[in-house]
Amino acid sequence: MAGPEINQPLLGLAVTLVAIEPNVRGFGILGLGGVIASVIGSLILINVDAPELRLPLGLFLGVVIPTAFLVTVMLRLAFKSRRAKLTVGEQPIIGLIGRAETDFKDEGTVFVRGELWKARSRSLILKGAEVQVAGLHGLTLEVEALKNETAGAGVMSSRGETNE
Repeated sequence: MAGPEINQPLLGLAVTLVAIEPNVRGFGILGLGGVIASVIGSLILINVDAPELRLPLGLFLGVVIPTAFLVTVMLRLAFKSRRAKLTVGEQPIIGLIGRAETDFKDEGTVFVRGELWKARSRSLILKGAEVQVAGLHGLTLEVEALKNETAGAGVMSSRGETNE
């Protein structure tokens, strides 16, 4: 079995791998390698002949188990995030239904997916009317009015007539 002279490089490798893990897009592989190196390096110190170099088993387990748990949680979160549906950008918001917060023809405010957005529309839209997102230009939504059956909400033509 390897002696205590090999454990120092292994523990140094373990600390280095765990320390650089957050700065590298390794999805936890470096952290996992760090945990494995620390386990091997620590196990070498548990079975050494010199009592002054011997590592207590309780200390070993108290360090390795929480570290292994954290690396496992980070790995699961990293892989879960890779499979997650896209929630930012243009595609997820196009087609969503919102509500006009102001009367507007050219520019106004709409409420979509729990957020207030600046919006543009070619037709006059009354406050409270349902709108559908047709496009995104920077932080401004391009919206189209939907036919809304509720009283007082709808699309108004440029002559002031409500189209319901």
